[in-house]
Amino acid sequence: MRMTTRGRYALRAMLETAQCEKDGPVSLKHISDTQDISKKYLGKLFDRLKNAGLVISIRGPKGGYLLGKEPDSISIGAIIRAAEGPITTVRCVEKSTNKRCSRLKKCVCHLYWEKLEKHISDFLDSSSLLDLCKGAKDKKTSRPI
Repeated sequence: MRMTTRGRYALRAMLETAQCEKDGPVSLKHISDTQDISKKYLGKLFDRLKNAGLVISIRGPKGGYLLGKEPDSISIGAIIRAAEGPITTVRCVEKSTNKRCSRLKKCVCHLYWEKLEKHISDFLDSSSLLDLCKGAKDKKTSRPI
């Protein structure tokens, strides 16, 4: 499994939002400037994050985005899923697809792919945005990835 730029950028953008929202809503321009991510790309990414309830948008001249939940209740896995979709290692274990593997009942490897997928999900869900903020503070950076 390889994380795409969408997942990596979502994590960086959420970190920037969490670190800056004490001053009010965080603009896409600010995130774009500090994280070197296209504002247009961020707009599409924040639509996904908003639909997942991870951010809320504030309209107006001093508008922007705020976290939709407390940072300790936003898991890294939730951010990745909002940006990327389901976390899967191979298609045959993807639950949301109608094209389940025709070898499902006789394939021993399937069990290992499911276990790997669970370990990855558990790992991503075991850390929160707050953990990431603390790590960035310890490192004195907002660019952990």
